[in-house]
Order: sequence, then structure tokens, then C-alpha cells
Amino acid sequence: MVKDRIRNYFYNPSFNNLNVGLFKTFRISESHRVLFRAEGFNANNHPNWNDVDGGPRSGTFGKVTGKKDDRRNIQLSLRYSF
Repeated sequence: MVKDRIRNYFYNPSFNNLNVGLFKTFRISESHRVLFRAEGFNANNHPNWNDVDGGPRSGTFGKVTGKKDDRRNIQLSLRYSF
């Protein structure tokens, strides 16, 4: 019974990520178009923490000691169709 209470005692931190995309099509003539596209990855720039460290013999057992390298990225593109 004690084993069941200890299992899943440590939970990893939650993962938050917000991706945003904006698209707009401009008509130049009847058969020519330009598509503008802007995308933002991790738009709110929220840090995502690493998983809980090691086993019981580790000096940092049960602690989160760093964050993942999730930076905000913005991507712009133009597409010309004819």
C-alpha cells in the first residue's frame, strides 16, 4: 500500500506554448496574388522548465535546475502566385 502512495509523487512542470499565425492575401490582378504570412512561435515567451532531476542519490533530487531553450521566434514570408 505504501508503494501506491509514493508512485507518481513528483510531477514535472507544465509545458506552456502559444503559436500564432496571421495570413493576408492581396490581389494584384485577376490571376496574380501575393500572400503575406507572419507566424510567431512561443509568442508569449513563457519559459518552459526542465524535468525534475535524477534519482534519490542525486544532490539535486526533486528540484528543477534549468529551463529549456524555447525562445520566441517570428517568421515572415511572401508568396507570389500567378
